[in-house]
This record gives sequence, C-alpha cells and structure tokens, in this order.
Amino acid sequence: MPRTRLFETLDRALADSDRATSVVLVCAPAGAGKTTFLADWAHRTRAQPGRPAIAWATVDEQDNERPALQAKLVQAFRGTEHPRVREICEQIANPTPGQPFPLASSLAELDEPVCLVLDDAHLLHDPVVLSDLEVFLRTQPDLVQVVVCGRFEPPLAFQKLRLDGRTLDVTFDDLAFTPEEAKALLAEHDVELDSDNLSVLMERTEGWAAGLRLAGMSLAEHPDPASLLENFTGCRRAVADYLMEQVLDGQSEEIRQFLVKTSVPATFSAALAEELTGRADAHAIIDVLEHRNFLISRIETSPTLFRYHPLLRSYLRAEISLLGREAGAELEHLTARWYARLGDALPALEHGIAADAASHVESVLSDAGLALVLDGHAETVGRLLADAPRSIRDRPISRLVRVAAHLREENPIVAGSILSSFDDHGADDESAFRTTLLADTLRLQLAVHTGDLGYARARPVAADGVWSGDPHLDAFAALQRGLGHLHLGRLGPAEYNLERARTHAREIESPRIEAQTSTALGIVALCRGLLDDALSLAASGHSKAAASGRSKAAASGHSKAAAASRSKASDGDLSVSVDDQPADNRWAPLLEAFCHYLRNDTERAFELAGAAHASSPSTVEDNAVAAQLFGLDTAPNRRAAVSALHAATTSGRAAPRPPGLIAVALPSIEFAYLQIGETTWARELVTSASTVLGQCGDVALLESVLHLYANQLERARVALRPVLEGDLPCAAATNVVTAWLVEAELARRRFHDARVHDALGEALLLAEPERVLRPFHYMPSSSRELLSASRGRFGSRGSFADRVWASLPKTAVATTEKLTRRELQLLAELPTWRTAEEIAADLSVSVNTVKTHLRGIYRKLGVTTRRDAVTAARTHGLL
Repeated sequence: MPRTRLFETLDRALADSDRATSVVLVCAPAGAGKTTFLADWAHRTRAQPGRPAIAWATVDEQDNERPALQAKLVQAFRGTEHPRVREICEQIANPTPGQPFPLASSLAELDEPVCLVLDDAHLLHDPVVLSDLEVFLRTQPDLVQVVVCGRFEPPLAFQKLRLDGRTLDVTFDDLAFTPEEAKALLAEHDVELDSDNLSVLMERTEGWAAGLRLAGMSLAEHPDPASLLENFTGCRRAVADYLMEQVLDGQSEEIRQFLVKTSVPATFSAALAEELTGRADAHAIIDVLEHRNFLISRIETSPTLFRYHPLLRSYLRAEISLLGREAGAELEHLTARWYARLGDALPALEHGIAADAASHVESVLSDAGLALVLDGHAETVGRLLADAPRSIRDRPISRLVRVAAHLREENPIVAGSILSSFDDHGADDESAFRTTLLADTLRLQLAVHTGDLGYARARPVAADGVWSGDPHLDAFAALQRGLGHLHLGRLGPAEYNLERARTHAREIESPRIEAQTSTALGIVALCRGLLDDALSLAASGHSKAAASGRSKAAASGHSKAAAASRSKASDGDLSVSVDDQPADNRWAPLLEAFCHYLRNDTERAFELAGAAHASSPSTVEDNAVAAQLFGLDTAPNRRAAVSALHAATTSGRAAPRPPGLIAVALPSIEFAYLQIGETTWARELVTSASTVLGQCGDVALLESVLHLYANQLERARVALRPVLEGDLPCAAATNVVTAWLVEAELARRRFHDARVHDALGEALLLAEPERVLRPFHYMPSSSRELLSASRGRFGSRGSFADRVWASLPKTAVATTEKLTRRELQLLAELPTWRTAEEIAADLSVSVNTVKTHLRGIYRKLGVTTRRDAVTAARTHGLL
C-alpha cells in the first residue's frame, strides 16, 4: 500500500542537493512494515526517470563473514542494471578473509547516484564485518547513499553520523499507520469500518502494520465487526501465532518470564520490574529490550516508565495463568502495594481488586475512594467495584464509593437502590463516623439530584457544623450542603457551606470541586441581583473546569492505563474514562447566559444557551427554554416563537433547579405569553411557579401582572404591595425591578403621574448598580413615553435612565395618532369582554359616548373589531 508521506520524507532526504544525508536508518519492531515500505519506495523510484539507481541487499546469518557480505553487496549493485555500476562491480575481486572491504574505493568512480538498501541489518554481529561496514559508511562515495533497515540498530557508528547531521531516522512512530492509511489498508481486504470501530482498532493496534493486516484478514466477511474488534487481542489465534513466531521466538526462558511478570501493570518502572521479577538486573533487561525494539515503549516521566504494545501485553497477560492462580494473585498484590506506596490510588485499586485483596481495597477506598470519584474517575471506579468479588463489593466503603460514582455519572436510580439498603452501623467503631457522614452527604446529594428535597429540608441546621477532618470528605460534604440549601432557597447557609467547600477544594487542589462551588456561588450572586459577581464566578467555574480537563489529559501514563477496567486490562486496553465537564457544573453556561440577558445582551445570551443546550444533556430542557426565550427579540414570527417557548416550558419535568434560577426567567415568559393574548398560558405559569417556588415575591409579581392585563387594577395592586414593601422577598432580586415597573404601569392607568415617576425612580435605583436593563423592555409603550418625558428629572440616575431609553426598541410607538385619556380608559375595559352598556354604566357615561370612543380607538389602531383592537393594543404595549 502506498505510504506517500513516508515516500516524500525519504525522497527529500536523499535528494538533498548538498548530499548532507548519506545514511537513512529505518529501525522498528517486527511487523512494523519496514521492508514493505522500502520495497514500495524502491519500486516507485525505479519507475521514475532521473532518480537514483536502487541496489537491494537482504542480510542473513551467513553474511557475518567478510567474503559473503561483500559478495552480496556486489551482487546488489550489479542488480541495478546501471552500466557503469556493473562495470565497476566486474572489476572487484572477491576478498580473502584477511583483506579489507574494497567496495568503497571502487565505487568512488561512479558518475551517477546509487542508493543501497541494506535490509535485516540487525542480523549482522560479527565484529570484523561490522568494522568493515562502519568504514564503508564513514568513507562512502559522494554519489552513494545507504538505507540501513532492521528491527534494531546494529552496533555501528551511527551516533557520530547523527552528530554530523548525516542521518535520517525512521522509527516505529513514523511507520505507524494513520487512521486514513489504516482505512486504505483495510480496503485491500474489502473491509470498511465506521469511525467508532476504526478508533477501537487504532487503539488496539496503535498503527502497528502487522496488527492492522491481521485485523483486516479477520474482519473480511465477518458479520459483526464491533464484536470482533472488542475481542481483538493478543490471545486471538492469528495474532498469538504471529507474536510467537516473529516477536517471542528465540527469547530465553528467563526473558519470557520477565516479560510475563512485568505485563501485570499497564506501565512499569525499572524498580517495579525488580519487585515483580525479583531480578536485580531488571534495568539492564529493559535496556536490551528497548535496544532490540521489542514492542516496548518508553514514557518520559519521573521515574521513567515503560509499556508493552497492547496486543503483546494482552498475550503476555494470558500467559500469567500458566504461573498458577496464587502466583498470579501475588503479582497483582505486589503491584497494588507498589502503587499504594506511591499514593497512586487508581492502579492500587485496580490491582487490589484483581488480587481479591479485600483489606487492601478497603484501605485504598477509605483513603482515596471519594477523591478518585471527585477527580473524574467515577465511571472507572464504579466499573471496577461492580466487577469486584463480593467480598470487596459488599464492604460499606465500597458501597458508598459506588453510590458516589453513580451519582457523579448521573445514575440516581442505582445510587438510590444501593443507599436504600445501606446500614450506617455496618462500619467498625473507628470508621463509623466518617462512614456515617459520607452516607448522610450522599443521601443529601441524591435528594438534590432528584428534586426530592424533603430529606434536605428535614436535616438539622446543626449538621452544617459537622466535619471529619478529611479535606476531601469535608469539601464534598460542604459542597452538597451548600447545594442543598441553594435548592431550598436558603442563600445564607448556602453561601457559608459553598465558601467552605471552595476553601477545601483549594487545599486539596481539586479544580472540579472549585468549579462547582464557583458556579453555585454565582447562582447565589444572581439570586441576590449581583450580576458582576455572578459573571465573575461563572468565568471562574469555566476556568476551573477547563483546568480540570487539562490536568486529566496530562495525567501520567501509568495512571491512565491503570484506570482501565479489569475486564479490559486483560485485553491490553489502555483507555481511561475521564469526564470533560463536571456534572454539577452544568449550570455555569446558563448562569452566564441569564446575566447577559438581564443586561439585554440577548445575542450573547442566546449563544451561551445554545452551547449549553448542546453540551449539557442533564439540563437540556432548561437550556431549550432559555434559548427560545433569548431568541424572541429577533424571531421573524413572534407568535410562532412564543408558541415554541410555551412548548419548551411544558415539554416535561426539567432537572431540579435552584429557585432563583427559575424565578429570574418567569416575568419574561409571562409577558411573552400575555403580549400575544395567551392568558391561559400565563395563568398556568403562575400555578406551576407557585407549586415549585411556594408563596414568594416572584409568584406574587406574576399574579399582579396577570391581574394588570385583565385590567383588575386593585387586585394587581394588592398582590404587588407585599413585594414592594419587602414583606414577601423574591427568589430573584432582579424581579423587584420588574415589580416597581408594574407599579409604574398601575399608577399610569390610574392617572397618578407623580406615582409613576416615583416608581420609575425606584426601578432605576435598583437596576443601576448592576446595569439591569431587561425589565424595562416589558413596559408598554405608554409607560416608556413617561420614562422619556421624565428624562432630566431623575437626578443622579439620569445617565442610567438615558442608557435604559437608548436600549429600548424604537418601534414601540403604538400609533401615528395618540389615544386620548378617555380612550385609553375605555381600551383597558375591552379585554373584560363586558358589553358597551355595562361599560357605560360603570364609567357613568352614555352608551353612545362609549360607542363614539370605540370608533376612535378602532380608527387609530387600524382595526375593525373588538378582538383585533385588543390584539393590536397588546402588540403595541397599550395593554
């Protein structure tokens, strides 16, 4: 198969005008595709005019004698069919064993370039032959270039050539197939894989040509590629046969034992290899394996780590069973204890479970189980414990860590099932307190996650002062307590616990918990109307979440590998499931979006809600509502857009949310419904808000607005009064701004102009510090005109009033001809659907007077019916 990128690399090196590169060294393990690549390149080169002649020599054991090797090289040069080369070769006499290598001096007479490919050069070991070949490489003629190919580097003076800049190294990494090249190779077997299956294959083979070729042969006409790839390991017959014949053949029994024992961990250091094998020369053996390119890779960490190719490791792990069950368990236990001493909990847990070392696993989980879950390894830890023997799985700490993992993975059903049967008194006396605290905290987390806040509401406030002294557990407990209070609308206790959680998170350097606490504190700030603080905390949450993702992506090789499940470890799978975004940080984009929306930056708010909608499945319904709401201003068909908003709000039960995060959006939604005349939707919204939030200022505000639109002014005023007087606090402080604007509209309809001005002044006073603009956009155009008329009369708030006015849509003028005061009074009666006679009696005027005013209203609004007049008035903000 053509390897274009490699061909081009080789061509550039050998075509260098100053001939700086005289030697190309192609070294890679068996099955890497070295010879095939060079053979394809040679065939391609011979077919192109003006390219160097190619001389090809394949070395074998018999060439470890001077005459045999020279004869082979002469034959290779003669095979180029280059006239001058053939002529020179005819003049070279076969040397005697004591004669030096005459080839270099003879080829000095060449007048055209020639490239010698010396394949399987790793088989050369005779000192005399190697000395001659080294002289040839150092003194080779200007027009001769050499490609040395082998499984490992023969002992020649390549380092000196490298220092002189005369070599090009082609390694296993260079020869490894890319996904696109792998697709082309599989196509030769009539195999086509989708992207997911191709990724699995690339992970298993790491681009190793032999592995890909064997996979292609196995996959040809196989009915279930996914199933085959799941079981495509070193134990598969074709792969095992290749490994035995091409990789392990010729290895001594001591080396094979070394390989088998060091395959237990996914990665190992020289010191761990000594521990597992009992060999003091482990480092020397590793050096030999590295030098011989034995499908082993070096990981540049401190200390240096090594790993076998996944397919080779899975084969070697299968060989462990030949040592016996007890010996295999002891190797696992040795590995587990090693990682425990290093403080690397995940591989210590994995290997402890594999060894069925219950006491070891309990110790690891007690010390670091919760930390592993909080650090993003929930899926791996949960899977390891679920597959563990019952003696491990049923331990109290194991069950609680499984609960934490399931909740982290947003699987509350299984978590609740485990918790429901958990006995807090199952732990011994020494660990009873911490176990009970963890169980209590997990129950609280489950209650918040499911929205069943009865448990959280019943917990004594004194529990906020109970701590364990373990910074991970205390950080987790403080976070869950803070979230519990936040979801109950208790901002003070929420802030206290969240601040404590953030302090602990910084102490244990946990960006995940810090991200979650920053976001939750941002919601507290939003509930209090502190938008600057909320935005700053939201940005901090994003930053810490990103830092958490980067820290996991940069995790050491052994930690990544040890995170694999026991079932996959036997297959050589080195993957680890590390979450990109903390689930409890899911509110961060929505928090930021609402801050921008309240400042009337609807474009940015819509963008953030859309991104959150795409990336946070757990809040998909809330994000959908937000995206519909934020997009209303630019919707080409407002009625259709509001209908879509209503559909989103009633599509199903959204995830549990903090009350303030719900309340902040409610006025916008209600005004949107009422502006298109959907009073039924608005009434349903008040009912559902009352159910979720209870009796609070936000619900009273919604009731007041509903009465206002029905022209029930006194009922609207009565509902609004406790909000304005502070007797009924709002879950979202910004709704108090809206309350004063509603008061201004009530005063306008009662023709109390002074009260209108005072109410507008209060709204500006509350809105100015945090630059809250959006509530002013709910005002009908007539109230906006009063705001304009009062410009210059708001004192120190005048500049902010100008800013509010500048932000308002300039198409809000209701008509080209203003309605009179009496017409506005009569217009307010139209939605009541009382007859003209009933309206006349209530206003103490004649029916004819009412009808005259109605005709004036219809004319000015450009309508002909009462229903159309109501719709037009609401559209233009007159109702």
